[in-house]
Amino acid sequence: DGGDTSLHGAASAGADWRLNDRWTLSGSLSRETYVATARTLERGVGLAAATATAGWTPLSSLGTRLSVQRMETSDGNGRDLLSGYARWTLPVNRPRLALSWNGRYLSYDDPQIGREDGYFAPDFFVANVAGFEISDTLRGRVGLSAEGTLGLQEVRVLPGSERTNDTVRGWYLRASWAIGSRVSLEAWLGRTNLALQGPAGFGSVESGIRLRWKTGWPSHGGVSR
Repeated sequence: DGGDTSLHGAASAGADWRLNDRWTLSGSLSRETYVATARTLERGVGLAAATATAGWTPLSSLGTRLSVQRMETSDGNGRDLLSGYARWTLPVNRPRLALSWNGRYLSYDDPQIGREDGYFAPDFFVANVAGFEISDTLRGRVGLSAEGTLGLQEVRVLPGSERTNDTVRGWYLRASWAIGSRVSLEAWLGRTNLALQGPAGFGSVESGIRLRWKTGWPSHGGVSR
């Protein structure tokens, strides 16, 4: 409200285990503050989540993953989330072309608590979204990509209420610059009406800049990470 800026901390820890060339397992724990609405920020609703993910790569051009998450909020509410993702890279050298699918199912223990505290907490939510991505690398240092998404989401706000359907649309632009062998700068801009933390049909715009640094610390075999 009023254009004020809010600063919130977030903490997370995770571990990955590569079983072989096809299977990977990972898990993470996180703690942060909801940033869905100004009302949520005013009430300081915090969330803690535990996530487990399995990845399967049956082909070099096809990658998939399945995630399950349990989240608890500081206002006594809980949420179950199941999400799936698949990405197929088309056999084209330049530019790179890829098709993707993203599916999400979530449900809150008490949707009314979320409504009172100003965050999206449906009794039932499911979404299936398809995407098309084009990307390329210029002179080996600059990476560019653009993605468009289209799908359908279905929402039941409270138990016993009717389900509503919305068409999901979105676009994402990304750019990266390899400053050195271990340092890169990334920027992104995107818009979607997928109901992640806002109400169904609510459009959101996201942008950001990230500086990534690889430490290069040696492993046991003397190979840099």
